[in-house]
Amino acid sequence: MRLFSPLIIALLAAPPAQATPPQVVSVDETLISVGGPGDFIFVLRELNDNIGSYSRLQTDTVLIARSKETNRYVYLWPISRTLDNGPDHVENDTVMAPVSMFITLQALP
Repeated sequence: MRLFSPLIIALLAAPPAQATPPQVVSVDETLISVGGPGDFIFVLRELNDNIGSYSRLQTDTVLIARSKETNRYVYLWPISRTLDNGPDHVENDTVMAPVSMFITLQALP
């Protein structure tokens, strides 16, 4: 009985094993500029999502124009999406073309 007591305590005290990690999403924002037509705040946002996996990472980059008066999003431009499926396979979304800040400012009303 002495031998079984430490074994039972060790099994009860051990945390449950998980096959997949929890989904973790991180957001990093960088202030690009303030002003321009319409008094906007331009922010570059990068979202990193592990998609609940140890070996995958999805990264989205978005350019956001916020109104200085209301602090609401007025414009949102997707710039890129990268899906990293491990060391041998990385996908880049080509639908989202890189955005030039000068072209964006000229296009605003």
